[in-house]
Amino acid sequence: MVARTAREILRWLESLYLTYPIVVPKWDLSNGYAYAEILHAYFPNEINLFAFINGRSLNSRLLNWALIKQFIAKKNLPISNDFIDATIHGKDSGAEQLLEQTYELLTNKKPFIDPSCERPNDFSDNFYQQNLNYFERSHTSKSLKNNLKATELLTDPSNAYRTKRSANILDQSKLDREKTRIDNPERFDIKPTLAERCLRKPLRPDSNAQDWYIRSFESRAR
Repeated sequence: MVARTAREILRWLESLYLTYPIVVPKWDLSNGYAYAEILHAYFPNEINLFAFINGRSLNSRLLNWALIKQFIAKKNLPISNDFIDATIHGKDSGAEQLLEQTYELLTNKKPFIDPSCERPNDFSDNFYQQNLNYFERSHTSKSLKNNLKATELLTDPSNAYRTKRSANILDQSKLDREKTRIDNPERFDIKPTLAERCLRKPLRPDSNAQDWYIRSFESRAR
């Protein structure tokens, strides 16, 4: 299942009377303006909303989140930079985990998280894809598009980073396809290999490996 926002967090966001309601955290928090409003509700004298740009461009996102990171470092707040980076690039479950961490920090309460909604550490959609039927899952090029954002390549244009991220996604896609073929052999008409068809019979409980080897050697000597 996709990442969901806890009900307690939704009620908490409604109580803050934000200028723009947060409906889909993945998109509504990406530019940082709504998150700045959340911090402004608790630190009104230290967060100046006029310094933030309510835009969708990458420059607007980076400028807004740079100000937020400066404030977090100044106040020494234990908020993960990984969650912030995932939110900037609109990656799966990044904004939800950022909201959960912020909610616990500002309200000193722990929200209830549905156990069926897993939070992947790599912010990929692999868990969501595994819950779909095999004919509904993304192919390799779609997996690259879903998990490797264009904004990531703009902020870190190095070939080494791009190659590493692409290789990880391709390897995971290959493993998923292999698992799908194993789980659905009748669909893909998988036939056993020669090595699989030539497997020896298992040893009997009353025999050991040395006796079996001696008997097999004697039978070949004949």
